[in-house]
Amino acid sequence: MMIDGPQDVTSAVVEAMRRTSDPRLREIMTSLAAHVHAFATLVRLTEAELRQGAAILAEMGKLTTASHNEFILMAGSLGLSSLVCLQNHGGGERTSHSLLGPFWRMHSPPTHNGDTLVRSPTSGAALFVSARVVDRSGTAVAGAEVDVWHASPVGLYENQDPAQAGMNLRGKFVTDDDGRFWFRTVKMVGYPIPPTASSVGCCARSIGIRTGPRTCTCSSSSRASKC
Repeated sequence: MMIDGPQDVTSAVVEAMRRTSDPRLREIMTSLAAHVHAFATLVRLTEAELRQGAAILAEMGKLTTASHNEFILMAGSLGLSSLVCLQNHGGGERTSHSLLGPFWRMHSPPTHNGDTLVRSPTSGAALFVSARVVDRSGTAVAGAEVDVWHASPVGLYENQDPAQAGMNLRGKFVTDDDGRFWFRTVKMVGYPIPPTASSVGCCARSIGIRTGPRTCTCSSSSRASKC
C-alpha cells in the first residue's frame, strides 16, 4: 500500500489489525489503532512528545513488581479503572462492585474472625471492625469471602513500605451463619499517590493533580472490602 499522507498510515495499520484471527482481539486492536492515531492527530503530537511518552511507559515497566503494578495505578489516576468497573458491574440487582484499586493483591492470607490484620509491628490507634454481609432483601449471606486491605497509619500499603511485613494489614474472612465477620487492626489514614518514587505521581504533579493523602473510605460486599 502506498503511503501518501497521515490518513494512509492509519488505514494501513487498521487493515493489518483486521487480519487478527481472534474476533475479540481483532475488535480491540482495530479500535485501539484507530483511536491512538486519532488522538495523535487531534493533539498534533510531536516526535519529542512521543519519545517522552514512551520513556514514561518504560519507567512504569521498571517500577512494576510482583506486588505493585504501576500501570494499574496510572489507570486509576486516569479514571479508566472506574470506567471499566462501572460499565461491567454497575446497576442491576447486584451489590455495586467495589473498585479494587492499585494496591489490591492476590493471595491475601485467610484470617479467622476475631484475628488481627497486623502482621508486623505497626504503630497506631487500635481499631476493631465488625460488619455484616446481607443481600438486597436484608437476608444474611453466610459463607461469603470478604477480602480486606488498607493503608497503614502513615498512609502506605505494605507493598510500598519495606518496613512492613508482607501482607501486613490484609486478610480474607468468611462470614458466619449470620453473615458477620470481625477483626482487629490499626486505624488507617488516606493514602497518597507516591509523589516521587512513582512515574504516575510525577505525571500527576506536572499537571497539577493533588498527590496528597486521599480520604479513606471503607466499603464491604461479599467480594471485597477496601480502606
